[in-house]
Amino acid sequence: LLDPSNPDEVTRRDGTVNSRIRVLSSGRVSTSRRWNDRGRRVPERVRFSPHGRTNLSLGADFSFQRVDGSTFWLRGTYSGTYDYTPEVRAQFGYGWESERWNIKASFEQPLLPAKFLVAGLKYIDGTGYENQAGVGWQENTLAALLFKHDFRDYYDIVGIEPFGRINFPGNNRLTVSYARETYKNLTTQTQWSIFDAGRDNYRPNPHLYLLNDPEGNGGVGNLEAVRIELVHDSRRARQVGTVGTYVRGFVEYGSGDFSYARWMADGRAYMRLGPPTHLALRVQA
Repeated sequence: LLDPSNPDEVTRRDGTVNSRIRVLSSGRVSTSRRWNDRGRRVPERVRFSPHGRTNLSLGADFSFQRVDGSTFWLRGTYSGTYDYTPEVRAQFGYGWESERWNIKASFEQPLLPAKFLVAGLKYIDGTGYENQAGVGWQENTLAALLFKHDFRDYYDIVGIEPFGRINFPGNNRLTVSYARETYKNLTTQTQWSIFDAGRDNYRPNPHLYLLNDPEGNGGVGNLEAVRIELVHDSRRARQVGTVGTYVRGFVEYGSGDFSYARWMADGRAYMRLGPPTHLALRVQA
């Protein structure tokens, strides 16, 4: 059984996988820091470790969709391995066709040793989206850019969300948050794509459904929401394929112009059947 807490592995020529640790000359065991808290490899373009215990990573990305058009992103992350070192994430994107900025940022401060209890704050100002198709941004960018097919529905959002998180042993975490957010309608700003794929135009971006304005003509609404999320995540991404499990339970209660209650459950399992065969199962409700 591979060590589930060790993100570093090596694949042998016969296809078997071994856990690997690195012992420094000082005797301290060093594990790779190029993995995030979900065990996935972090695609860092630039990485600085001035003191060996902190990481500052910078990266850039490109996305395309029918509301903002071509969007160029700058992403930055600061984190450390000390118990009380805060973690900061920020994303800045400029939509070429919409001529508007998108900002997403989060700050997390550990309150107990081993980051058992964390308090944080999230801020967003820009384009949000509903993604019921479950399509990743890379695939959505290619579909919109090449074939004039955008899977997502978009809205403007300005919001702040303080939260608390408990990181339990065994890859489990519980997050409770309270959000105050303002939403506005957005319209399609571009009809460009490389190929038409039988479509003259993108499908219209739907208006928001407001309790006091069901037709969405006003287009502005406020939300106050309580969110509770419980996650078990033992996935480990490797060159030979992801293994592990992921289980997420999410409950949200909203009030204001969007009064509702909803819950979501998501369970996934990843197994190696032998090189090069892998099995991934998912159940969602």
